[in-house]
Amino acid sequence: MAAPMIEQFPKGKLNNCWHYIELCKFVHPELTETIDRLRDTLIRYTLVKPWPLPPDGGPECFLVRFLTKEQNDFFFYYGLATASKRG
Repeated sequence: MAAPMIEQFPKGKLNNCWHYIELCKFVHPELTETIDRLRDTLIRYTLVKPWPLPPDGGPECFLVRFLTKEQNDFFFYYGLATASKRG
């Protein structure tokens, strides 16, 4: 099994990417199950930095541990959604 790759997303970027990926479910409903599984994987394997959170602030970034398939799916759906939005 391949070692997980770690992608770092600054505050707000992961959320923005995920909004685009969610759009794929409306344009391509047949992808709903796959995208929902990807969401569950992201929730399970994303680390918040710094941890524990400081009392006066939120996270600075998110570290996502991807296996190759999940990383490919994430960026494929993100690209598909951004291309669909551009029309």
